[in-house]
Amino acid sequence: MTTAIIELMGLKFNIPAYQRGYRWENQEVTELLDDLWAFSEANDSGDFYCLQPIVLMENKEDGSYDVLDGQQRLTTLYIILTYLEKAGTPQSLGLADYTIFSLDYTTRKDCENFLRQKEFINTGIDDSNIDYFHICNAYNHIEKWFNIHPEAKSDITSILLSKTRVDSKKRAKRNVRVIKY
Repeated sequence: MTTAIIELMGLKFNIPAYQRGYRWENQEVTELLDDLWAFSEANDSGDFYCLQPIVLMENKEDGSYDVLDGQQRLTTLYIILTYLEKAGTPQSLGLADYTIFSLDYTTRKDCENFLRQKEFINTGIDDSNIDYFHICNAYNHIEKWFNIHPEAKSDITSILLSKTRVDSKKRAKRNVRVIKY
């Protein structure tokens, strides 16, 4: 089943201890941003862009989800959405009625707070643990990418925070989805 990124908003994701920490480098982050932007610019590429699958297991007690596969993508999406939110882009497009999903890395007890408090913004590189280092590096790289491509902010925000639907001019609003197992 495909799920729009906007439908993940407000959910809580746990990264179990057997998962490796966040390790995406600049190349993977750039490839994701380039793919998202290319999709947003190509009018003939379909109604949605599908990222690789995420595999989840629901925790019945609290409704959160353990991420069995896909945490690198989810973390990078979280960082991108945080950047766009800080830049004010969702608000300028009338898309401010959402709460970014949360992530909790089991092996890093303070990581959920680090992400929720957005401590990776304007801190340079926090090398107090390897996950923080890579999260800060990804955020800094995302900021540089958007500085080079400022016109991509509204396009990427729109496809990340839209459900597929038809607008008043009978045009489909396209979006980004994941295959959710």
